[in-house]
Amino acid sequence: MDTYCDAAALDCWEHSWKESGSPTDANVFTPALFSDPDIHIYGRSTSGGFDAGCIVNRSPEAVGISNIFSLTGTPRAFRDAASLATVAFSPDLPLVGYDSGAALDEMTKLGFRSVGELRIWLSEDGS
Repeated sequence: MDTYCDAAALDCWEHSWKESGSPTDANVFTPALFSDPDIHIYGRSTSGGFDAGCIVNRSPEAVGISNIFSLTGTPRAFRDAASLATVAFSPDLPLVGYDSGAALDEMTKLGFRSVGELRIWLSEDGS
């Protein structure tokens, strides 16, 4: 997988991510992400777009892996995501992420362990 940093590639990447089973039709990722050096967007390009990808981000305490997808159903995308996260930022920081179902099963096979359920908080005014 390679890193991408232009709006056209991001649109194509997001289309592939949605095709892999995203629960939303809304555009979630904006080119503003490219201005943050702590966020990398990776994708494995094909003649028709992307067949796999992930987002890697760094905080002072950890490196996060999210939005992993593979249109070919191969667990290779999960191995690639973990490797890219380590190489991109730091082999000394813990790798963290959130997944469920088959994706969580793949991450568990790579040595990750579940530490609890994800809760999303939303203020009463919706912001």
